[in-house]
Amino acid sequence: MKFISLTDPTDIVSFEQALTRGIALNSGLYLPEHVPRLTEQQINSMVGAGRQEIARTMLSPWLQDEIPPDDLDGIIAEASTFDTPVIQVGDKQVLELFRGPTMAFKDIAARYLAALISYFNRKADRHSTVLVATSGDTGGAIAHGFGDVERVRVVVLYPKDRVSKLQKEQLRRVADNVWTLEIEGSFDDCQQMVKQALGDQELSANLHLTSANSISMGRLLPQMIYYAYAYGQINDRAIRFVVPSGNLGNLTGCVLARAMGVPIDSFLAANNANDALYRYLMSGKYEPRETIQTLSSAMDIGAPNNLTRLIKLFRYLTRITFM
Repeated sequence: MKFISLTDPTDIVSFEQALTRGIALNSGLYLPEHVPRLTEQQINSMVGAGRQEIARTMLSPWLQDEIPPDDLDGIIAEASTFDTPVIQVGDKQVLELFRGPTMAFKDIAARYLAALISYFNRKADRHSTVLVATSGDTGGAIAHGFGDVERVRVVVLYPKDRVSKLQKEQLRRVADNVWTLEIEGSFDDCQQMVKQALGDQELSANLHLTSANSISMGRLLPQMIYYAYAYGQINDRAIRFVVPSGNLGNLTGCVLARAMGVPIDSFLAANNANDALYRYLMSGKYEPRETIQTLSSAMDIGAPNNLTRLIKLFRYLTRITFM
């Protein structure tokens, strides 16, 4: 499996390279050269299966060229430590993704990302510095997911006065290998600083910089798992997911799962006043705007990185539903 920069088709890398770089050489994002398709037998086997079994089914086609099966099983066992059940609430079903240490859905991908980076660091005998920008939830999840992980330092950037008190405490009270920086500005300013640092090839090489934001393929691939696991619990091929949307990484993970063949009928991307995706769907033009501060701070992103990925992935969809 190879990954190609969205802005430079000659920048083609392995998963390990995409993971350790975090971002393409010219500050673009990586996408896979193709999306592996599940067999009907694999899809049927998800019904009633455990989350670790489904994780193996979803991740193996992407990683089997670089991670032997036994090693992948070890990574999954290390990362998959809490359940993500589907609960009936009235006439709706709710996928509970808040059962991790920081009560954010990002706990799931954060633990997989930590396990993957640690695995490749041990193989290469190196140390990494992980940069992450947060509008609230991501930083805490990454801080706790990487807390005390060997061979990894974590630096979290968050916008001053734009995260909740609980989120700030989750960022600051973690482990000795985690540092937090409060930035004057918005999440988009923090994100731009991370992208600028990752795009500095000399700095990135010297510090072995990588990213823990959803610009990283190491974040996106694990986010496919809980959508497949939800299907396995519900067993309904007309399933539609309503996905709260900020930087659009969660939605991109769902789209990737659909592209692999997981029976997902459609998506409803819910956003707050920061509505770049809605405006793109209405006009066909991506027009990032300055972030608007709202009560749902984790979704306060005026320039969502993953929209460019979604635009490329839309050809795999049978239907997009929006309101």
